[in-house]
Amino acid sequence: MSVFTLRNPDISLQVRTLGAEIISLRSTEGHEQIWQAGPEWPRHTPLMFPVIGRTVDDIIRHKGREYPMTQHGFARDHEFEVVDSSDSTLTLRLQDNSQTRQMYPFSFQLTTSYRLEGRTIYVRHDVANTGETDMPGSLGWHPAFMWPGHQGDTAVLEFEREEGPTIGRLDPTKVLLLKESATTPLSGKTLTLSADTFSSGALCFLNLNSRSVAFRRASGPNLTVSFPEFQHLTVWKAANADMLCLEPWYGTPSPEGFRGELADKPYQFLLSPSAQRSFSYSVALN
Repeated sequence: MSVFTLRNPDISLQVRTLGAEIISLRSTEGHEQIWQAGPEWPRHTPLMFPVIGRTVDDIIRHKGREYPMTQHGFARDHEFEVVDSSDSTLTLRLQDNSQTRQMYPFSFQLTTSYRLEGRTIYVRHDVANTGETDMPGSLGWHPAFMWPGHQGDTAVLEFEREEGPTIGRLDPTKVLLLKESATTPLSGKTLTLSADTFSSGALCFLNLNSRSVAFRRASGPNLTVSFPEFQHLTVWKAANADMLCLEPWYGTPSPEGFRGELADKPYQFLLSPSAQRSFSYSVALN
């Protein structure tokens, strides 16, 4: 595993080749924006591919065969190869191999690119089907941002647009999408955040109208996360942790009770042979 540091006059970014994971984002003022993998949650900003959350019985099914699948998929735990790098850019790639095909019987190429511009980082994932059959899948990002003083600091999340009256719910243990929805906690476009906001688990905003959210904290700079190609956003925090996860999803965890073919799971993408799809997001420090 290697760690790359990208810099410009405004910000610095550290990315490790294991999982193509961002492990640090700092402004020139010295504020660390990324959760530093504490005991409450041992990761930073994992990539979720080819599934989000879990599948029922931790299995996917394709053409009648069963394959074991880990929570959030395998990309976060695989080494990416370096394609290109410079002072302010980095491109990494994961290709299917004998290990991935034991869990996900498809030929693919996942290319992840990072770019710094001013006080903004831009990230793009290009998913390509390099096989001869249709390839179903999901992709999401699970970044944890620092929230100093979360127990006493009333922070807010400002959505770009007003959202619907209900949100999705996850089983907190199995990480599956529940059939029952919940009433939205938004007031207009604003979600007021406190330690009690997540007493019932993650907040899943499905089929969003918004394509960006602004996280406003009392400590450190505000930040805006934009995710133009993603359908959903999940907001979560680990108990007693100075962090907040803002997770753009294309796809969802398996619905509870779903034991069908992977290609029939709702919300995900389906790539025909030789097809490619791009997913991008950005984080701007304000």
